[in-house]
Amino acid sequence: FVLLEDDAMFQCQVGAADGVAPIRSRSAQLTVYVPPEDPFIEEGDTLEVTEDMDTTLNCVSPGGKPAADIYWHDGDGHVVVKNVRTSEDMLEDGKRFNTTSVITFKPKKRHHNKTFTCSASNIADRSRRSVSILMVVRYAPSVTLTSSARHGLLTEGDTVQFKCNAHANPHPTQYTWFVDGQRANGFESDYFIITNISQSYHNSIVKCEVRNEIE
Repeated sequence: FVLLEDDAMFQCQVGAADGVAPIRSRSAQLTVYVPPEDPFIEEGDTLEVTEDMDTTLNCVSPGGKPAADIYWHDGDGHVVVKNVRTSEDMLEDGKRFNTTSVITFKPKKRHHNKTFTCSASNIADRSRRSVSILMVVRYAPSVTLTSSARHGLLTEGDTVQFKCNAHANPHPTQYTWFVDGQRANGFESDYFIITNISQSYHNSIVKCEVRNEIE
């Protein structure tokens, strides 16, 4: 079998005899290819990030000869092509390389609990070796408001309940209700009730405001 140390220039020589000079062949270069070791992501296997904040991931593919090609796939399985930087560092043996690929992006809530995958290979072994990192994305609440009123119509004396549906990570820590811009005291959860509704509420605007640690 062939070792990395065999990566060198070789000649064949026919030994000399009395009065006969040695005969040497032309030099031949033996190139030994080495597959890279398993890649690793410097940030670990899980990373907590905040939506729309610049985030960097570093993937290293060690010891390949030649240097490995690295590809990133995002949480939707798409190849990452923007804001990717790749560098190669020669090892002390002067033959093998560590390849580092760095991506910078702004996480979105759709990336929450999704994995980013780094894969690497070179011509010594085309089967790609891969490693993944789980993204835990913190994001501010997005809110929808629903009510118990059928088709939005109410009759004087009815009771109506409003529900504030918030999607956030981490979970909401504060709910605040407003009627025509005035805070409705006594309601600090995800629902708001008006009993025995009167004409004074006609065309009123009910608003729910939600906060978490992000906003």
